[in-house]
Amino acid sequence: MQNPYAPPSAASSAPVPGEYVVPIDEVNGRVSVLPGVGFFSAGVLLLDGKPAENLRRQGYRLPLRDGTTVWAKLQQSWTRPVPIVIVNGRKYELGPKVGVGYAVMIFLPFALVPIGGLLGGLFGGLGCMLNRKVAFSEKSGWFRVPVMLGVVLGTFALYFLLAGSLFALRQPH
Repeated sequence: MQNPYAPPSAASSAPVPGEYVVPIDEVNGRVSVLPGVGFFSAGVLLLDGKPAENLRRQGYRLPLRDGTTVWAKLQQSWTRPVPIVIVNGRKYELGPKVGVGYAVMIFLPFALVPIGGLLGGLFGGLGCMLNRKVAFSEKSGWFRVPVMLGVVLGTFALYFLLAGSLFALRQPH
């Protein structure tokens, strides 16, 4: 019989806001993911609310109920707010998938790549990352869509302004 006055175990603790629980039955404990906060951060894999053992190249080591361990990796997802968790080749996709219209708006700044090459790719990538942040924000659609359109237009405007200035500097007078 369990002690009713004992503090709750880590496995039974409730997930924190923004934490997505991964439904892996074989693992000894609750596996969850926190999305990354930076542009280049995939996120953090948690075991019972604490960061799991991370061995960089191999990934995260998770203990199984039979006493062995399994490796898990995080893969950044552009269409979901949470990275994809890969355990033994099986993918766990968490969080809501963004709609087609939002996906088009996210990737629209990449249209600068064929126009502007490396510089267009730089501006397109920055615009794409900003639009992804906006698409997964907690704001309403009435806020997100105009902001994403503004990012696209601003990205194109800044690119053409900088490219035009660089082109004008190269021309002999």
